[in-house]
Amino acid sequence: MTDFLTREKRGIFLYILIAILFSAVCWLTAQYLANQVGVLLPTQENFFALRTNGYQTSYHRWIGFLFRLATYGPLLAAIIAITVESGKVGVLDLLKRIVRWRVRWTWYLATVLLSVGITLIPAAIARLTGLAGNQPLFTSAPMSFILALFIVQLFSSGLGEEVGWRGYLLPKLQKTMQGERALWMLGIIWAVWHYPFVIALFLTNMADLPLAARLVTIPASLAGFTITIIGSTFLHAWLYNNTQSILLSVLFHALSNTCAVVFGAGALAASPLAILPGIMPWVAVVAIRWRFGREAFLLKSIA
Repeated sequence: MTDFLTREKRGIFLYILIAILFSAVCWLTAQYLANQVGVLLPTQENFFALRTNGYQTSYHRWIGFLFRLATYGPLLAAIIAITVESGKVGVLDLLKRIVRWRVRWTWYLATVLLSVGITLIPAAIARLTGLAGNQPLFTSAPMSFILALFIVQLFSSGLGEEVGWRGYLLPKLQKTMQGERALWMLGIIWAVWHYPFVIALFLTNMADLPLAARLVTIPASLAGFTITIIGSTFLHAWLYNNTQSILLSVLFHALSNTCAVVFGAGALAASPLAILPGIMPWVAVVAIRWRFGREAFLLKSIA
């Protein structure tokens, strides 16, 4: 038993190290180069602008590729860690869970309702209360642009992240930790993985602020970001633990990111209701816990 736990912990450490370092190097390098030449990074918020105007130069396109590459850190780390631990057998098991689509239709419905609900409700409240001012809360982009964004999210953030976070790390942590501790730990690690890009983005957007203001704002923003990510981790765990389908996690991740753009999460960030998108995952967690119980988020038999 001790040897097993030691092997598990070594694999987890290897995974975290590779995922964070690989993504951080790609993100920070892309951010630095983009700032140097004054071009947009292909974030989900900039997707429609880049779709309309295109990349300025081949160098800009290369920067965009480097930025996209960062999202595959968790995927790369999972493949390496599993190969080291269990070789071909482990990789084949991972592949089976990636393409596992035969789950109850109600889980696909839940995936769509969660993705739309946690992004649409804040925008609807902002519109009904008038607290968003003149900010556009619903995109006017053509459906072809929205579909393109969803497809890109499927094969970047969705596939690149979920194979690692839900396909590898969630099951590993649930073997070594009891109850919801694994979900809290995964949420913290997932948030920290984002920190290099998030901090670099904050510093760029707050370049005109005094140093003291940045030193106060960034930690507070990271704390709020972390709490939001942990809430999202509970929702992902609910879907994955009940279906054992990485595909469903990929769909949820991609659809949530797409809906956040469609329903104006960026515009809400500048309104008095900025906290709403951050707390909505927790609202969903509370609702699921009320309806299905505390055990709903924990590992159980396949639905």
